[in-house]
Amino acid sequence: MTDSTDVPPPSTTLLVRTGFEDLAAARTGLAELGEAYEVVLEHLAKAADPDLALRTLLSLRDAVEAATDGRTQLLAALAADDATACRLVHVLGASQALGEHLVRHPDHWQVLQDDSLPCTRSAAWRLREQLLQSVGPTPTATPRQRRCPTRRPSTT
Repeated sequence: MTDSTDVPPPSTTLLVRTGFEDLAAARTGLAELGEAYEVVLEHLAKAADPDLALRTLLSLRDAVEAATDGRTQLLAALAADDATACRLVHVLGASQALGEHLVRHPDHWQVLQDDSLPCTRSAAWRLREQLLQSVGPTPTATPRQRRCPTRRPSTT
């Protein structure tokens, strides 16, 4: 377990803004993150279920420590690599089943260290750009010409 004496306790306001429902468990759990506290907290605020993500992250940390004879490589990796922290926290906050899988197989979390994986979903403008490239719009067409014609009501 990491030393939690150098981590300031988060305020109730911060915990509520982050989306936690169990404030006491969140306060205790965040204190156990040590050096990874700030980077993980930032991503917990964007997770689907911050309580689930934090709870599962702590279980995963314990499983990794048990599998590696007490080495705290998980939290050190999260503190050092924001993108890995982002991917892991989002997975843990989105799926209880995937979190349980990672706890049962503590070496599998390292797959999320792959930099070719995205941290977040693509922006709407990027998806639109990719879609337009895939269908090949006429480069000289104006936005009005690209729209589907509207159907006029029949007069019969």
